[in-house]
Amino acid sequence: MSGNGGNGPPKRRASVRSQTQRIFIDDSDEADYPADYPPVYIIRPRATGSQYYQKRSAKANPYFFYNQVPVDEQVHESRAASSRPRRASQSTRPRSSEAKESRTPKSKPEVTEEDRIRHGIKAGYQTKNWDPTEKPILLLGSVFDANSLGKYIYDWTVSHFKAGTPMSEVAGDLWLLLIRHAGKMKRAEAGLPRIRSKSKRIMVQDFINRGQKHWASLTKLLKDCEEYMWIGAKENEETGAMEMSKNAGSELVKGLFGRDRRLERTERLMQKLRNWIMDFEADAEDVLR
Repeated sequence: MSGNGGNGPPKRRASVRSQTQRIFIDDSDEADYPADYPPVYIIRPRATGSQYYQKRSAKANPYFFYNQVPVDEQVHESRAASSRPRRASQSTRPRSSEAKESRTPKSKPEVTEEDRIRHGIKAGYQTKNWDPTEKPILLLGSVFDANSLGKYIYDWTVSHFKAGTPMSEVAGDLWLLLIRHAGKMKRAEAGLPRIRSKSKRIMVQDFINRGQKHWASLTKLLKDCEEYMWIGAKENEETGAMEMSKNAGSELVKGLFGRDRRLERTERLMQKLRNWIMDFEADAEDVLR
């Protein structure tokens, strides 16, 4: 590379090497380099992509926030759930159409003596809260189904802990888990005989067996919580029978959700029901369609 002979200011020649960078060659006589020193190459990459726009675009106004945060409720909930740890029983309650339909009031058939005999319900049990087309759940002297039991627990939880509290949210989650579990169990038992594939029939039967174990755990948990419902019970002077106090329902929910009582077992059961439902929807739903 030849110099400019000292005539005029030093010159800089540019040659395009690529679309992304230029090479500048300093051949000035005024440079403090030896005569035999090789020319200096200065490579300056061309700003592209995000760098280019960062340089040329105006700075964002830190006070302008309108419409910059997603307002979709589900996006907000998913981000909130991932940003802070929550107990297993405090996860977002499911919003499936199946659960919503089950929670809506519907007329139930009258309980007959045949229904009692078929399900092994002894005489004297109150059946006004039981739909005979559903599996019965016994609690002291009353018979419930999954929906009515969940509602009973939820109503008493709201009455005792107040609405909008963490425990009322837990009770609402339990209500929906009971509904969904019972509905899927009923569907599995009804659809099992129609499955032709042996491997798929074994899989659905395994879901039924696991579901029955969870139901037995629920029955055992309720049985253990009955002892708290007897607190405050009094003997009727005329009949000699024990009568429950008006706070029996409160004692039940305190037994289920009290940290010094059965809360840990209740949470474990809810997590088992939740996992069973997720596995059922992933593996057995398509088989039963």
